[in-house]
This record gives sequence, structure tokens and C-alpha cells, in this order.
Amino acid sequence: MSNIIFEQAPTSYNLIIYPNGDSSVALQRYPTSPATNYDKVDDVSTVPNDDVDYVYCNTIPPSILDMYTFTDYTTETGLINYIQVFTRAKAYPVGQSLTGEYKHKITCLTGNALSSNYAPVTTAYQPYSTIWTTRPADGLAWTWTDINALIAGVSVSSPLITNYLQLILRPNAAGDLTENIPVGAASNYLCVDEETADDTTTYVKNASTGYKTDLYHVPNHTTETGTITGVTVVSRDQKIAAGVWGKSSEAVKIGGTVYYSGERTLSAAYNNYSTAWATNPAGGSWTWTNIDDLQIGVRLNLEVSGGGYFTACTQVYAIVDYNISQSPQIRTTQQYVIVNYSPNPSTVTLLAPSEARYSNQRRTERFIFPDGTYCIGDYGRASKTMTLTGSETTNAIQKMRQVQAMLNIPAPVTISGLLDVNQDIPWRLKNFDYEYDIGGDHYDWTAELCAYDEVG
Repeated sequence: MSNIIFEQAPTSYNLIIYPNGDSSVALQRYPTSPATNYDKVDDVSTVPNDDVDYVYCNTIPPSILDMYTFTDYTTETGLINYIQVFTRAKAYPVGQSLTGEYKHKITCLTGNALSSNYAPVTTAYQPYSTIWTTRPADGLAWTWTDINALIAGVSVSSPLITNYLQLILRPNAAGDLTENIPVGAASNYLCVDEETADDTTTYVKNASTGYKTDLYHVPNHTTETGTITGVTVVSRDQKIAAGVWGKSSEAVKIGGTVYYSGERTLSAAYNNYSTAWATNPAGGSWTWTNIDDLQIGVRLNLEVSGGGYFTACTQVYAIVDYNISQSPQIRTTQQYVIVNYSPNPSTVTLLAPSEARYSNQRRTERFIFPDGTYCIGDYGRASKTMTLTGSETTNAIQKMRQVQAMLNIPAPVTISGLLDVNQDIPWRLKNFDYEYDIGGDHYDWTAELCAYDEVG
């Protein structure tokens, strides 16, 4: 009696393996307990926990390494197409230097390999991945023995990087001098403290001849550190005095002394003016203590009083320029390896079916015209199905279960040995039923299939 062969060659699958031990580690870890690194990066691939735990490097070159062992494969078999190393990393609090290093490293039975450099790592967590299609050193195909011996990790360095930053300080209380007239608010400092200048809504003014100075306290610095390279005071001023001059200058008070900038002549419209002090006018470089003691302000002057003339200031603030040189933390919060493989084809040989039924339906429609004539529209094949019925008497229950298992694998099934060679196409196994028939190892079976390019 002739036979037929069910064969299914599944598409590639992914096996994900995770760190399960420290091989050699040099990165720092957060939290510090327990005193192991692998468990800070072993998050499930779809559920990274980012800053809950991680390993990090904030040291200048040369680079340092963390290497981890990984879980073994279990029952997987077949051809390994590639391994793909994944990590998830970010830099904190600033981005990594262009001259830094962030590489994947693997070690297997035949040698080591480093990925290309993914630096600079940015300040938002990003995934990084490297594919190795063959083993390092010898270029041969991966084996499952290699997978169980695999060690993988990261090579990282974080050179010093200088960031140029600014701190903006706006008036938050009256200072030691309040000589101008407030307009639009009860206190002078409230007339000049807005982030966006409101010009004629709130301002301070001098409507008499001679100098009038306002000083304002500003907030202390908070977490800022680094080298201060200058303090700039900005004022937004104008004159309302046709035919006469009005002038202004910026002021700072440090250590009990008020220091003024040079004067400028104002126009009839608001303009921004500024004075930069690269060093402390009292002497020496700026310190953060100086910043916390600082008062800023404006001095207004008018040539002629009366006639509705005045000089005005609507906004005052200080810009503290500073820079920080630091090695940012390069954090890795997740690492895993994908082993992509193609399982060995599954084949089951059965006795030829006692019955084979085929259906090849087409989708057509008839269109009737007003004169009674009609035409037929053919939209191609609607479905192609096949039903096979047979019996099996040798190792029957094992074969029945093997064919039924093909239902759960999203891959086409081919059936060779059928009398009609036109049916030698990829099929989708929709259903496979079997039942015991009295008389030893004897099972009757029915297979329902549809063309693989059809749904259902």
C-alpha cells in the first residue's frame, strides 16, 4: 500500500536567554545590594524597569567591562541563524562624550568579539542591539553548545564632558534700595519680576532729576555646581521725555558695596540692555556663595522733571553662566540575547488516504442590465479546500499526535504522495481528528485543509 507524507518546516523562532550570573564585572551597580551585577540587568525583554536598578560607568577611558553568563537552551533544536545581543542604556545627567565607548562584547568557545561603538549614549533610555550571524574567530555556524557557553556584556567608558549652562534669577523681594516709584503693583520688585516683559502694565519709574536706584533680592541657587564664568544683569528700559534725555544702568550689590554699569541714553520705546561682569566686581572669581548674597537692580536718571517726563524699567533679571566638567553615568538597565533558529522540519508518514475530496470555489457575480441581458464577473478563487480520510495501523497513536501538533505551528504543511500532483501545494491544516478503531493499533483519521494563502 502506498504512503503519503505530511511535512511542516516552521519559520524561524526566537529563544530569549537572560543573564543568570556574573562572569567578570567592573561596573558599579544600583542598588548596591545584593552585591551582584547580573540581576540589575535581567529584566524581561518586554518589561524593562529602567532606573529601578542598573549598572553604570562614570570613569574616563580606558573602558571597563561587565560580562555575564546566560541561561541555557532546553529542548530547542534546529539551525541557528544568528544571535542578537540587546541592551537598554542611557547617560545621566548629561549625554555621553563623542569620544566615549559603549560596545557589546561576546565570548564563546571560539573567541571574543566587540560590536561597533554606539557612543554617544543619550539621556533617554534607548535599545541597542548587535547581530552575530556566525561565531567569532572561525566564522562557522553557531551550535547549541556555543549557546550554553555564551558570555556577553558591555564595554563602557565615559570621558569628561563640559556642559555650558545658565541659571536665571529674577527678583523675589525688595533689596537694600527702593528709590523708584512702582506702577501697576504694590511693591517695586513685583513690577519687574515677570518672565515675559509686560512693558506698560507694571514698571518702576523715576519722574525727577538725578539718580534713583532699586535693588532686589534674588533666590539662592539650589543644586547647581561648577565654575561660574560670568554674571549678566539685564534690564528693559525706556524714557517718556520728548526732547530731553533719560538714562539707565544696571547694578549689583556684593559684600556691602553697590557696583554700577556704564550709563546709556534711552529711547522712547522699551529696549533690553545688559551688563556682564566676568568676575566679581568686588575682586576674584565668582562663587556660589556670592550668587546667594547677590542683589541686582537698575538705576534710572532724568534730565528734566515735570511735563509728565519719566524714565522707566519694566523687567530686571540676572543670568549666571557656568559650566560643569563631569563624567556622566552610562547606565545599562537591561540585557538579554535572542537566539534566532529554524527548527528541524517535522515529517509524518501515513498510509495513503482511502478518500480525498477537493473543492475549488470561485467568487462570481451576475450583473443584469435593464434590457434583460447580463454578464458574469469572475473575481478569482474564493477557496480551495481538501479533506482526507484514512486509517493508520503502525505506531498509529504517535503519528496521530505528531500530525495534530502541526495545528499549533503557524507554518504551511505539504503533503507528498497524493495521486493528484496538482495538490502538491502549501496547505494550512485546519483540523485533524482521529479515533480508535477496534482491532489493535488502528486509528481512523480525517484531515481538513485549505490553501495556505487563504484565511480560515
